[in-house]
Amino acid sequence: MKRLVVLFGIMLLSASLLFASGPSVALVLSGGGARGIAHIAVLEALEEEGIPIDLIVGTSIGSLIGGMYSVGYTPGEIREILFDLDMIELFSEAVTEEEGTLDHAFVPDRNHVFDLRFSDSAIGRNPAIIGDQRILELLGFLFAKYPNPIDFDELPIPFRAISADIMSGEEIVHDSGSLVRAIRASISIPLVFAPFPLEDGRLAIDGGAVDNLPIDIARALGAEYVIASDLNAFINEDKTRAESLSGVVLHSLALVTQRSASAQHESADLLFTSDLHDIPVIDVFRLNEIDRRGEEAVERNRAQLQAFGKRLEAERGLVAYDPDRVGLYARLPDPTIRSVAIENISLNPGPLFFDEGLFEFMVGSPLDEEHATELALRLRQVRKQNSLASLSFEMKEGGTLGILARSFGRTGNRIAMGFIVGMGVSNTLNETYVWYKANAYLDAALVHIGRNNLSYTLASSLGEETAVTLGLVVPLGDHRLGALIGYGSGALTPRTSVVNAARTAPLDRRIRTEFSYGYSIGRWTSVELALRGDFFFIHDSVLDKPFVAYPHAELSFVHCALKKQLGQEGIRIESSFIAGYDKRLVYSGRLRLIHHIRLSFLDTLGYLIEVARLDGPRELIGSFAEVVVPGYAPHTFKRDLIQVGMHYQRYLFDVFSYPSYLRFDVIGAWANRGNPIVRVIPPRVRFMELEPFDLGFGASYCVQTPIGDLIFSLGVSIDGAWGISMGIS
Repeated sequence: MKRLVVLFGIMLLSASLLFASGPSVALVLSGGGARGIAHIAVLEALEEEGIPIDLIVGTSIGSLIGGMYSVGYTPGEIREILFDLDMIELFSEAVTEEEGTLDHAFVPDRNHVFDLRFSDSAIGRNPAIIGDQRILELLGFLFAKYPNPIDFDELPIPFRAISADIMSGEEIVHDSGSLVRAIRASISIPLVFAPFPLEDGRLAIDGGAVDNLPIDIARALGAEYVIASDLNAFINEDKTRAESLSGVVLHSLALVTQRSASAQHESADLLFTSDLHDIPVIDVFRLNEIDRRGEEAVERNRAQLQAFGKRLEAERGLVAYDPDRVGLYARLPDPTIRSVAIENISLNPGPLFFDEGLFEFMVGSPLDEEHATELALRLRQVRKQNSLASLSFEMKEGGTLGILARSFGRTGNRIAMGFIVGMGVSNTLNETYVWYKANAYLDAALVHIGRNNLSYTLASSLGEETAVTLGLVVPLGDHRLGALIGYGSGALTPRTSVVNAARTAPLDRRIRTEFSYGYSIGRWTSVELALRGDFFFIHDSVLDKPFVAYPHAELSFVHCALKKQLGQEGIRIESSFIAGYDKRLVYSGRLRLIHHIRLSFLDTLGYLIEVARLDGPRELIGSFAEVVVPGYAPHTFKRDLIQVGMHYQRYLFDVFSYPSYLRFDVIGAWANRGNPIVRVIPPRVRFMELEPFDLGFGASYCVQTPIGDLIFSLGVSIDGAWGISMGIS
């Protein structure tokens, strides 16, 4: 019934108004994912026979190819654009960037390989398995010369895209507004891509869910002749595919979409059916094979096509097409950007922590391929920095560059797992040149349990230290109270560090109790006061101190607008001041500043300043800082340290859609010369115990991946230290 109402409404509004004279011809292109390449052969065949097209109606991939043809791309240009795409890059984007969290001072940020969010009524924080960032960038550029809003009847060939309202199941016929949003909505394959929010508030999914071959829509719009191309007419009958999860999902989708399509086959005057039954709709690696089968479908119907052409020639005449022509769209001038406007298209829009100023560099520039590439780089960087699902663009009236920001709802309940691993060689180690370390961890949080406002946390690790910590947090607006208790065992002293070839068995144990008060200032800044009681049972008999009790208080401050080690801009300031008791009053202070400054879209300059004066129990790892001078191995421990350095970083290219960088570091340090891995550092004799300066030079190749930063590096110092390493952190 709903479908009849939609059709009737379309007929009333525009059925007789679309076409000027003579029998009108509509082209209907079905959905089918990667199979859509076969549509190009149909377009070429129609042009070869001189068949004029007065209307294009497309679903899913049919809306993309049909939309491109309607604005003036030629079949050859469409093929070139789609075949030149890096499909791995296009479909390897994360659905959403990891949500930023408030950090603790001098605690490494954890990258989560697996991160499951859940609530009382739902599981999972992402409504899809593939992110649409690169696809939206592509659509924004492909249709930039027809700004939003536009009447789709005013295109060189009138056009309609089909999607469906995920809440009501009603068919949506896009006939005006934004081409970018209409086509993105139409290609929202359930589970594969997230449903897309429309300007009127509806949430749209792939049109194939309700009408994968909209021949009836074309008829309702006044088409007297309909030519249709169906990508899914042949069903895969291989039963073994039903023995895998992906096979069941894809086959079920094919059955749903084909039911509505096959019922309309008889309504087409000319029907092309490409035999693609053995090629999955998401197989982007067999485009040449799909293209060839599209050509085979055309040849099977060549006689009917020619007969149709002769009939049409007698009624209204044919049109001569030059297959090698430059398309109408390519001949249009590139739009010039006059202003920038940001629009939050999230279903539940929250505050955005950036403004138009980040994109003002585009004002006055044409949106050609070069500037679109620069814009895409900036969009990806801002998206990562702000943990968004997508940050895309479209041109609007008056030369306005519209920036579309989208995020998904968040729930504090989570289970996350990850790891840090590294290995290398260096001459700064004790009794060996080779080092290796690996740590795995699991974090979990449950918020607002029952009717109270309490949150429970669990943190566990496996590697250098095997530990479990249980916590309780009471949020009070910007304030929070916390308590935790933890137990750990493993390498808790420098002598048991994994880089020490002569280490004793890492069987040290630790019990920690903590009470804390925290205060958050905005999104990036946090102050925390923690009162701790640490109790250590040391296994190493050489230390002659089997038990250490260390009560202490720590006041820490963190301001972090630089979440990633390879971030191209931002600042991180962290400081910690500790007062404790270890047979005497001991005091520690540590301050670190890291600042990354963007020089251009490709280049970043950064600097590091760190000062540490630590005076805790001399047997424990926590009483030391690490030297980061190139050439030094990790766990080069110092209790007094001044480090200063600079780095230059340049974006190179994407590796499977992940950005890669070349980085050069120059870092110098003053530090005490004692090595706590070899012997216990003696008691202090002065405030800061610093020895001669050492300066290191490093070069690294880095790839920023969802599981962490993959880094290959080498370094040397003027004091003779050298090292080569690789790892994920």
